[in-house]
Amino acid sequence: MMTQMEISTMYKKFNKYLYKLITKSDNTTLDELITKSIQFFMESGGKSEFEAKVLLANELKRVGDYTKAQLIYKNLMAAETLKDAEKSIVYNNFASLMQDMGEYEKALKLYEYSLEISKKVLGEEHPSTVTTISNLAGIYKAMGEYEKALVLYEYSLEISKKVLGEEHPSTATTMNNLAGVYEAMGEYEKALVLYEYSLEISKKVLGEEHPSTATTMNNLAGVLFSFGRKNDAIKILEHAVKILQDTLGSNHPQTLMLKANLSNFKQKIKKI
Repeated sequence: MMTQMEISTMYKKFNKYLYKLITKSDNTTLDELITKSIQFFMESGGKSEFEAKVLLANELKRVGDYTKAQLIYKNLMAAETLKDAEKSIVYNNFASLMQDMGEYEKALKLYEYSLEISKKVLGEEHPSTVTTISNLAGIYKAMGEYEKALVLYEYSLEISKKVLGEEHPSTATTMNNLAGVYEAMGEYEKALVLYEYSLEISKKVLGEEHPSTATTMNNLAGVLFSFGRKNDAIKILEHAVKILQDTLGSNHPQTLMLKANLSNFKQKIKKI
């Protein structure tokens, strides 16, 4: 049996393999990607072809290949052999993809399906259930229904602290998301406190150069800019852009979004 350290190393190795497989193989078909991913995963100590496919779809989504990711999720959803817990995972991940593509109504339904199954199979306070609650809140925020989002994020944060602890990456993510709702509602001081705390946790747990840390930096920069701390905002955002360029690449959608934010900030300063 593999130790926790060995399992963690295996997943890191597999994710690196997936990134190279996807980005270095322009002419590789989806079937070939799936076959190679499953083979590598199982030979590395993985136990499930289902998990290999989900991880491949997640990586395709992360690098911006939404078409292939969508095909994998749809094929998984059509499989008759999936267990309820596996269905919940697929619904949740597919919903996240729909959200990234701006298909909010579809994402909302998928998150609701996932949450219903997760509560039934795993329980109200299971980390996967908490993640889906937080994701559902994200859809409401994107749709401008801030009060619904606020209630769900606060509930998700309460359970995350209780089950996972104050300094868990998922807790930091929920704090970051809750801050985003407060920012959208114009409650900048509450948002600032949460962003700063979330960034502190991300740096400690994930590291200074992690993409999630860069995302929180971007969010914090937005609030600082609103407070008039424009130079601080630009400095933080420049650092965040560098992190994403080094980890995801210059042409990744997330990197391009932060570059656009940085350019927008600089243009606003020029006009003052």
